[in-house]
Amino acid sequence: MQNRKIGAAVAVGALAVAVVLFIVLSGGSDSSGGADRTFAFEFAKGEAVGGAKDVSATQGDHLTVSLETDVPAELHVHGYELAKDVDAGNTGSLEFTADTTGEFEIEAHHLAHGEEDAGVELGTLQVNP
Repeated sequence: MQNRKIGAAVAVGALAVAVVLFIVLSGGSDSSGGADRTFAFEFAKGEAVGGAKDVSATQGDHLTVSLETDVPAELHVHGYELAKDVDAGNTGSLEFTADTTGEFEIEAHHLAHGEEDAGVELGTLQVNP
């Protein structure tokens, strides 16, 4: 009878240790990186569909910013100085880590004959510490 009580106590202790190890090894509070965040924008007839929208992330998050467009355009994240040409009728994406805090404009620049027109604001990216 005593052996069963000891065995049960050892099993409960082992289970507690296993749970703690699982939490620690799986990242727990995830201080090493951030969340995966995706922001989709649409550019049609020279305008941001639905108007400009504000989006936010936390420093360290992995971001995907995509643009669906009906005209040749350049997707541009100012401040990070990232750009991607997107053909008419397609979707293009930029992937990056939000390693700089602040406010950053996201724009679409219509491409006409290989030259970019003035940017149209798709939104503002707020990266918080």
